[in-house]
Amino acid sequence: MNATLAPNSSNLQTWEFYHVTNKTVLDSIAKACFNQNAARTANQIVIFVVRKDLWKKRAKANIDFLNSVFDKKTGRNTEKNRKLALKYYKVAIPTMYTSFFGILGMLRYIFFQIVGIFRPIFREVRLSDIRIV
Repeated sequence: MNATLAPNSSNLQTWEFYHVTNKTVLDSIAKACFNQNAARTANQIVIFVVRKDLWKKRAKANIDFLNSVFDKKTGRNTEKNRKLALKYYKVAIPTMYTSFFGILGMLRYIFFQIVGIFRPIFREVRLSDIRIV
């Protein structure tokens, strides 16, 4: 299987980029930037937006991609690898990104700290950690 190219480990890309060239919008953005000279004189601005709400859509896209790759029946794609990869997006990712008023974050934190004593594991599982990741 070919590696998926992404700047994050889960290949979820929960961010978007907006390339703004409209002068009216640029003026509004300059005001939001406290009328800094760089913002006021820019002919274009790229805005980076992180959207945590995209994780379900992106996880599903990764599952669909993995299913298409594993369906090609190449010798390297075993059933064990298929199950492991799909389990990551169907179980691990929802576990990380689902929150119940912040309570699940604390429970996940305790659980993963204990498991981390015995094996390497992703430990940034609280809501504040996921927001940054």
